[in-house]
Amino acid sequence: MRLTQIWFFVPGDNYKIVSWSLYNLSSVKLNDFHIDKYEVSNSEYKEFIIAGGYLKKEFWKHPFMKDGKEIPWEDALKFLSIDLNFQVPENWINQDYPEGKGNYPVTDITWYEASAYAEFKGKSLPTVYQWEKAARNGVINYQGMSLPWGLVYSMENVNGRANFNGKGTEPVDKYEFGISAFGCYKYGR
Repeated sequence: MRLTQIWFFVPGDNYKIVSWSLYNLSSVKLNDFHIDKYEVSNSEYKEFIIAGGYLKKEFWKHPFMKDGKEIPWEDALKFLSIDLNFQVPENWINQDYPEGKGNYPVTDITWYEASAYAEFKGKSLPTVYQWEKAARNGVINYQGMSLPWGLVYSMENVNGRANFNGKGTEPVDKYEFGISAFGCYKYGR
């Protein structure tokens, strides 16, 4: 199954993270932004690979850092264990995702790879503020944090409420009850 990436508008405003693990972050002014409805699937990520995304330096916009120093792109790809002759996420075989997993979220890629993919698609990765705004829009109450898929209490195990179940990922469009107020399916990792 091939999903068409649909994105949703999220209005900007001053936003403060409400996650109990990031409570000390300052509020920021968010501009209006768009966010995809689904996580990037394996079949979508394969388009990046087929198009030679790993070989096209123009998609790799962020400097690679190691031990506080910038390193050249070619060295960084070697450091990240990316073989330029055989570019795939670690869990793929023969440049293909596991059978039947085309509609599952791509995994085993670095932030750099995700950012290059986003650039390839003419997009950018969301900041933690954008992600949380799109996911929960700052809603919190005296009992815990309110998420699209229900109230979450501090330190509660949320397995089965998002795109993870302790046994691996699930299809990107599986959890309709997890749709946020802005229309996107919420990501579990």
